Amino acid sequence: MNPKILFGVSLVIGLSIIIGVVLAVGILLWNNLLTITPAPTESTIPIEQQVTIATDKTEYKGEEAVKITIKNNLEKNILSSCCPRIEKFEDSKWKTITNVAFIRDVSSFAILPKEGYSTNWNQRYLKEGASRTSKVPGGKYRISIEIGLKDCKQTIYSNEFTIKEKRNISCSNNFDCPSQMKCKNNICVNVGCIREGHRTPITAISPEGFEQRKHIATECCEGLKAISPPDKFDEDCNFKPRIGVSGGDVCANCGNGVCESWENKCNCSEDCK
Repeated sequence: MNPKILFGVSLVIGLSIIIGVVLAVGILLWNNLLTITPAPTESTIPIEQQVTIATDKTEYKGEEAVKITIKNNLEKNILSSCCPRIEKFEDSKWKTITNVAFIRDVSSFAILPKEGYSTNWNQRYLKEGASRTSKVPGGKYRISIEIGLKDCKQTIYSNEFTIKEKRNISCSNNFDCPSQMKCKNNICVNVGCIREGHRTPITAISPEGFEQRKHIATECCEGLKAISPPDKFDEDCNFKPRIGVSGGDVCANCGNGVCESWENKCNCSEDCK
């Protein structure tokens, strides 16, 4: 074969091979570029992973403080116009516990980027119409909070946690019991409340008195209110001069339309004329 022709054929074949390899590599690289996952950004990460709310434990004893931490992993502020809500799993659904008592005020707050916010909940809430808080029952709980982001609001949920029922505490006297509990039949029980017609305790004036006060009822029962007893007023409903140590107020259902013996026109004009 003519050497020139042979050279030309070889050149064409060589160029074809090079072009084929280049095309194959190009196609492979293009396909890889199409399947590369872009780096996560704020717009691609779910908001519940960027703003988190969590408790320090998943199981708590009775009266043990629950530490709640809200963390903002965004690059912008988050706002909340309401405190965290405590929810209890009951009857196969989550129910909100109202009037929760937080140790630190969280009625509204703002959290700066990459910062957090913490508060404690002492497992107590205020029943409707009650004057003192009560401990929540044992069970499964979680926390939710509504946060504001630009023109929208979103609810974030915490991990679930369990509160155990409080065990009985043995005692021989009141001072063996925690505050707001008294010894009854060698078991610490809640001090309860003051019934209608009974007086509240007088103000403690000694260290021993303060300790005793921790183990007696000091609040009226639900639906009652403390009013000054009739013997503290004169005929014109003015307070009599105080001589010595006098008793406390009396718990009354003032406003029920019945003028009881511990009520008069001075301390309960609604019932007594």
